[in-house]
Amino acid sequence: GLAINRAINAGIQLEEKYNGALRLDLFTSTLELIDDLQPTGDNSAPASQTRNNSAVHVKLSLKQPGDSENSEETIN
Repeated sequence: GLAINRAINAGIQLEEKYNGALRLDLFTSTLELIDDLQPTGDNSAPASQTRNNSAVHVKLSLKQPGDSENSEETIN
């Protein structure tokens, strides 16, 4: 949650600090996590619960001569 805004802002600040010499690629993702809960009393059974975890992926790379703002590379 809160760390996503910080990561995005840090990437933008670095891009600005280096006067556009860096390429900034950002995307977010969500991962479903499963928690196995241990019984807390004699009559309770083990259980599990699912929850979502958000992530932000920040990739900074040096722009190469000839790179344009709108070009996208696909790497297989």
